[in-house]
Amino acid sequence: MVSAVRARSDPGREELIWEWVGSGEKLVDIRLANGGSLQVTAHSSADQTVAPGIPSGAKQEWRVLRFTPDAGTTNLIQSVTKVCISEQEGCKPSIRLRGDTLPLAYTKSLATIVLATLSMLGAPVLRKSSAKVQKDLRILCIGLGGGSVPSFISQFVPHCHVDVVELEQAVVSASSAMGFVNGPMLKVHVQDGAEFALQSTRSQESEVAASSGAYHAVIVDAYDAGGGVPEALWSRGSGMAEALASGLLCSESGLIATNFLPNVDVTQSIDAYRDALKSRHAGIGFSVQATGTGNRVAVQTCGTFRCASVGELSDQLVASASEIQESIQSPFDMVSLVNRNLNMVSP
Repeated sequence: MVSAVRARSDPGREELIWEWVGSGEKLVDIRLANGGSLQVTAHSSADQTVAPGIPSGAKQEWRVLRFTPDAGTTNLIQSVTKVCISEQEGCKPSIRLRGDTLPLAYTKSLATIVLATLSMLGAPVLRKSSAKVQKDLRILCIGLGGGSVPSFISQFVPHCHVDVVELEQAVVSASSAMGFVNGPMLKVHVQDGAEFALQSTRSQESEVAASSGAYHAVIVDAYDAGGGVPEALWSRGSGMAEALASGLLCSESGLIATNFLPNVDVTQSIDAYRDALKSRHAGIGFSVQATGTGNRVAVQTCGTFRCASVGELSDQLVASASEIQESIQSPFDMVSLVNRNLNMVSP
């Protein structure tokens, strides 16, 4: 019953897809150097319910980010956000995405799997009243899109520092129309993801010592022109592998999670990540099928946490997701997302 109520109240629930799948009103059309364009369209929203943090009188609508090739057409949607538009006389309208709204199904799975696994490993996802020292969480997201996943994490885990790395300036420019907003704990960097990761391991400016790892989690949600995750972000001997071997992740409770298309053999990436982390307490590796799209989320962890079976891992993830769901008052059912076709690659 609780799950059903949560599903009906989710502002990004599946039944609303009809509101944003059409052509919409074109707001942004940015030509890309390698051909094609990046477009943002606006779509009306029937639900104008005021939620916490939404200014009274603000208009709400959907924004959709698409890549359009020069030849032919594509219905491939890269990102969907719901934005609040506040207008003040004499001022440019303020546009901000709703961090609680994840309309694309796979983004719900990605955010849930990362947070549940981190909590299972002992990372500071939730503040503990008994803890003498309250540590901040640090997450690196490679690939911006519309910024929905990093914005969700930033809103619901306010003690989390989120760095987002995006290779294409055009995507960063378009993200403002998607309602994405930088903040003190949420920052975008225009750079190659693997290079940024390597630089993070060399920098001593972070409050986290290099020996402890620069980040608790790295989320890879980036694609090349062919629709695949660039090899520099997942293969053996790649820039990402070098960064992992050099201390990118917290060695006690860290993970890297990569979103792959359904037909990809994710064991190759997990093996590559595990090999790179062999000197830094490589932990369990597994994959989960994202809801809706069938994408596979490949996860490799750091730390001493071990599981003897898929069943044990599933139980641990469900327990973690349940605790997080209730603590942050998640707008959607996180528990149902963590054990979809769970496959443990390395115990």
